Amino acid sequence: MRRQRTTALVALSLGAAVLTGCGGGSSSAPATPAGPSAAAPGAFVFAGPSGAPLTALTFASAGTASAQSVVVSRSGDTGTFTQSNTCTTATSTIAGISPSSASGPQATFTVTPVAAGSCTVTITAADGTSASLTIGVTTTEFPVQ
Repeated sequence: MRRQRTTALVALSLGAAVLTGCGGGSSSAPATPAGPSAAAPGAFVFAGPSGAPLTALTFASAGTASAQSVVVSRSGDTGTFTQSNTCTTATSTIAGISPSSASGPQATFTVTPVAAGSCTVTITAADGTSASLTIGVTTTEFPVQ
């Protein structure tokens, strides 16, 4: 009695698996990533330029000299982060935020305080996940005599 050994070769290329057997036939199917690269993206993290986590951003004065950078990160997410905010309305602007979108997993947005008030900036990932940061601007006016 003769034994026959069958082997299979699996190659991953451009997101497809190609299976080839001794019989000369082959088939292909979409590949499913496994391991760390298949992990779902993490939660959004807001940080200041020093890397310290932010839960809110406050300004004691308005103007471009007071502008601050906010670093937004989300591990495992290389898609686009889009910001929307309540800082600009038809009648007032509390703060300007730019850019309108940036690529992950880490992006820097600049917040420029314009006038006293509070507002919220929301960062949304391509998969619909979002997180918000409250912005507060306080200005002190002195009467000029």
